[in-house]
Amino acid sequence: NVWMALYNEATVAKAEGLIVPVAVEEQEVVNQPQSFQLYQNYPNPFNPTTKIKFKLNKPSRINLSIYNIQGELVDVVFQGYSEQGLHTVEWNARNLSGTNVPSGIYFYRITTDTKSMTRKMMLIR
Repeated sequence: NVWMALYNEATVAKAEGLIVPVAVEEQEVVNQPQSFQLYQNYPNPFNPTTKIKFKLNKPSRINLSIYNIQGELVDVVFQGYSEQGLHTVEWNARNLSGTNVPSGIYFYRITTDTKSMTRKMMLIR
């Protein structure tokens, strides 16, 4: 059996009755995103605009697009390179032509080189 405990600012490992002190190094904790996230838009339902937040754990090329209930592309909110961290974009409920879209359920999807996530939102005019 092996177990470790914190004792007087040192870590102690006990293995088969032997107690062996192990040096502890202080490490700086860096507050960096540890995962890829797509958050629920706010407000939801919305009119006339909504904010979409996403978090990247590393710099990536991304595509954030809006689709209607039939799965047809409605708008591309952001396409390009984005740095690591938390980001917010706003969608104005317009399609690729700049025309207001009707009330209904829409899906927003973010895609990176390795992952993709989708969430649902509702527009009420």
